[in-house]
Amino acid sequence: MSDRQTFTARAEAVLRRADDLITKTNARAHHNLIARELDQIERDRQEAGLLIQSAAVWAQLAHVAQAAETQALGDLDTGERGTGPNPLATR
Repeated sequence: MSDRQTFTARAEAVLRRADDLITKTNARAHHNLIARELDQIERDRQEAGLLIQSAAVWAQLAHVAQAAETQALGDLDTGERGTGPNPLATR
């Protein structure tokens, strides 16, 4: 084998190794990107759960406020005070 053929064969082997490394690096980068995306999805899911819980609390508070307002209006109409059900005890 001539020097030219030897150098060509070595250059081809180095290029194949470089191509393998690039492929592995791209696969790792893709894996890392997917892992980061999954982490972000989990954080978003947890935040959505907290927002849903918060909305439920606000809805309960609105219900209590409505019951208190209804009771207060009823008290104004009858001139009585505190005769109706406790609005804080209703759900």
